[in-house]
Amino acid sequence: MSSDKKIRLFQVGLGTFGTSSLAIWRQLGFKSQGELVETVGFGDIVEKPYAQARELFARASITEDRLPEDYFNSLTRLHGAEETLTEFIKSPESGNAVYVSTPDFAHHAYLMAAAEGGKHIFCEKPLDITYLGALEVVRESKKQNKVLQVDFHKRPDPYHNQLPDIIKGGAGDLGEILNGYAWMKDQIVVPRDWFRGWAHLASSFSFLGSHMVDLVAFAMDFPQPVWISATGHKKKLQSLGIDSYDDMVATVAFDNGANVVFDTNWIMNETFPAIVYQGFELWGTEGHIRIDSTRRGEELTTNDGFKFVNKGFVAGAMDIDGNYYETGYRAIPFVNFARDVSAVLEGKSTVEEASSKISGEQALISTAAVRASTISVELDGTRIHIDCLEEIDTRIKAEFGKEGQDGIRRFYQGRLYCDAIKSKEDLLKIVTDVQRKR
Repeated sequence: MSSDKKIRLFQVGLGTFGTSSLAIWRQLGFKSQGELVETVGFGDIVEKPYAQARELFARASITEDRLPEDYFNSLTRLHGAEETLTEFIKSPESGNAVYVSTPDFAHHAYLMAAAEGGKHIFCEKPLDITYLGALEVVRESKKQNKVLQVDFHKRPDPYHNQLPDIIKGGAGDLGEILNGYAWMKDQIVVPRDWFRGWAHLASSFSFLGSHMVDLVAFAMDFPQPVWISATGHKKKLQSLGIDSYDDMVATVAFDNGANVVFDTNWIMNETFPAIVYQGFELWGTEGHIRIDSTRRGEELTTNDGFKFVNKGFVAGAMDIDGNYYETGYRAIPFVNFARDVSAVLEGKSTVEEASSKISGEQALISTAAVRASTISVELDGTRIHIDCLEEIDTRIKAEFGKEGQDGIRRFYQGRLYCDAIKSKEDLLKIVTDVQRKR
């Protein structure tokens, strides 16, 4: 493959997910995988030597031979302030594609730099933490005519990938979907230990609910959310010095008539036999489907305790050259992105065709749910209408903008309170003023 038709990818963010992702991008450079991707390098706001990265990818079940030290050290490594990274992302030196795997609250600046720099983009979910921010990224990517995809790896899970064929947008075996219930809960180790440094800028709904909203939307052929109401509690995490909601439960009304309740928390006891407890059910006029994505048939008991085993998420095989490559559903969105962008670079596909699997517009559904629920939970369940959300965010951004660039940056981190919005009453006034005009 000629160099001008090959993906040259730069990754920003090297945390728990980022280190495991480096191993996937590496495998996409193997001859057996079509030599689709050349990883230019990676960047982070702090320097990550191999020893520290090794601890992180061990947490993600990645062994050293899948990300060897000599390969890790051969990559361009950039660390520094956000401005340093965004300038590099915009430059030709960063290649023609960017993967954003920073914490959720830090996506926006890097996504916009990539979009404005004319790069194809792959991003961890949610696309952005504010609805306005996500809209800006989607619009700029479309303007630049570049592929924008998000790592919604619940879709290719073999427990889920048949759902659109079963439901068929209301014309399938279940009939018209009436209502549903989806749950996703993490052990407390996730916010307390893994992401303690930024859990206060996230919630169980932004981290987990974004997955489940996308999955349910995928199953129902992407109906649009109409309104969202959310409630939650701050108790356990707050007692540990982490100012984040323990749980968030949101009702989402879709424009196909379905109302779905999304139940999330990330304070599950560590004795639960899996890091994550997840599943969902949908009820239609002609039938019902329930999927328990936690109990998958294998149970393991050792001296370390009892646990449910999910061998579908991280799985692999050896190629003819003796290289291990990832085959689990965790890797499938990465592989799809690489194939889709390669097809565009080779002139075999259009950007529109390449974006049909996981598009920026589809990603707006879960981002809208995240942002609306974040506002609603602060206002004790006030219903947030999605057709008002862009204007609500625009009004909130204007208030943050009175504090200069630092205020704008904090807005894009998903924050709601600033010098001009000091209380729930101030926030409610903005929401009420906007929604009164509907």
